[in-house]
Amino acid sequence: MGRLAGRNVVITGAAGGIGLATAKLFLAEGANLLLVDREPIERPDLPDATDSRWITVQADLSIMSELDKITDAARKAWDRIDVYFACAGLIKIAPLGGITEEVYDRHMAVNLKAVVFGVQNILPMMNEGASIVLMSSCMADMGAPGYSPYGATKAAVRSLARNWSLDLSDRKIRVNALMPGGIQTPLLQDSLPADNTEVVESLLPRIPMHRIGDPDEVAQAALFLASTASSYMTGAGLAIDGGIGQV
Repeated sequence: MGRLAGRNVVITGAAGGIGLATAKLFLAEGANLLLVDREPIERPDLPDATDSRWITVQADLSIMSELDKITDAARKAWDRIDVYFACAGLIKIAPLGGITEEVYDRHMAVNLKAVVFGVQNILPMMNEGASIVLMSSCMADMGAPGYSPYGATKAAVRSLARNWSLDLSDRKIRVNALMPGGIQTPLLQDSLPADNTEVVESLLPRIPMHRIGDPDEVAQAALFLASTASSYMTGAGLAIDGGIGQV
């Protein structure tokens, strides 16, 4: 029996990268999925990806009026939500002198506002003993040129996990944050210059494991936090960063 057998799971940012890798892993572990993204989410060629276990919703969670698309779909399919993984995110590199109001507002809307009100919106459906997994980043504790808008929002998300773990303790709902480093995803590629070979190569010596991570490695960490394997963890930040934020 899978580690998430029969569990009802919502994953945002599920059209690609870490979100899609996590969806496929959770499906293999027995979960029923409701997947959310601004972009269309393709159904994988997997026998378990049936209509009842691979439900997709196209919505932009930074727009308040679209939040009900998730709860409406969840109530139609289920009587409860056991796991909520807030995985959607945005990176736009901008040094201090180049931060525009648009760059600032978009980071806040996607990386923070959508997390706060996305979780708030589904709370009435969350089962006692449920798990909320937030996507923070190693950049919550580190600095890098041009990353201040992104890092600030991810530090805020890390703080949300700490505070919400107290807010929801009476309901036995655990809240933890993933803190990945450089992971080979479209999000990372889009944040770098078109010819980014030199950028990546300059980063590798700073990573004790001397490589960029894979989305499947973060998905395994998400599975740990979503499942009862982490039953005595709440308010924590789990690093999956090859050691770059630890040394």
